[in-house]
Amino acid sequence: MRRSPQSRWHGADPATVHDGATLTLAGGRSCRVRPIRGSDRDLKREFLAGLSARARYNRFLGAVRELSPEALDRLVRVDYRSQMALVALAGEGGAERIVGVARYAAAPGSLSCELSVAVADTWQRRGLATMLARQLLEYARLRGYVRVTVSTFADNVPMLRLAQRLGMRPAAGQPSPSIIEMELLLPEVV
Repeated sequence: MRRSPQSRWHGADPATVHDGATLTLAGGRSCRVRPIRGSDRDLKREFLAGLSARARYNRFLGAVRELSPEALDRLVRVDYRSQMALVALAGEGGAERIVGVARYAAAPGSLSCELSVAVADTWQRRGLATMLARQLLEYARLRGYVRVTVSTFADNVPMLRLAQRLGMRPAAGQPSPSIIEMELLLPEVV
């Protein structure tokens, strides 16, 4: 049976109905995870600027110092159907900052989506990437997606390890020797 990537929430915008859940990570740090919002534009820009050059290179599959205003808008204004992003926030009130982002994007009408994850350098190795990715995979599954892929550099060991922890396997027909595509088939919603 083919699934349709339709909302299981009857069109509700998750950014307006979900204010987030608090996660406690290895080492005792905590953060709040919620869907990204258009109002997160400045937080997203600061997050990207705070990533190491290598982390930005791995996330965007190439050298990126700073995103154009249009590209930044595309990252924070998702449609919650063919695109979704979860942000992990640390701090309180006006001092909140993004410390991690997991996102998927799909071509309209596709049952397959591509996953990406980025975590602030000082928040890595605490389980945040895994928690964000698992929550996002569940969201994708509930939205009707049947296949999730990750494309990353062959030397991006942290992302390859994350993909393996999520149960992903190398996809058939790799795009190039320097890029590895991993895939995961999602179970059907019952």
